[in-house]
Amino acid sequence: MINEEKIKFSKMLNTVNRMYSTTSLTNDDLGAWWYKLKRYDYNEVAIAFDKWTSAKEFMPKPSQIINIISGNLAYRYPKLDKPKIDPKLAFEKLKQLKDKLGWNR
Repeated sequence: MINEEKIKFSKMLNTVNRMYSTTSLTNDDLGAWWYKLKRYDYNEVAIAFDKWTSAKEFMPKPSQIINIISGNLAYRYPKLDKPKIDPKLAFEKLKQLKDKLGWNR
């Protein structure tokens, strides 16, 4: 997140807090939340809070929001297939490397 998003983030966090609690967040609370989540994109943070509020009955901790964001990142990139290794070709390359290094017996 960028500094210009602090107000949006603060409003979102205070709204979520009011959903779960009657006490208000202090400036220190907001600062701690910002410090923990500022490295993430605001939209990712907002999506994580949305997922949390759709499923949980208590105020999250920053680590719980980070876990949701981290889980989302796993789906952003496609899984790659395992490389196919030709055993005969690998053996031949290993033999060539041994020859090059002088490891012949």
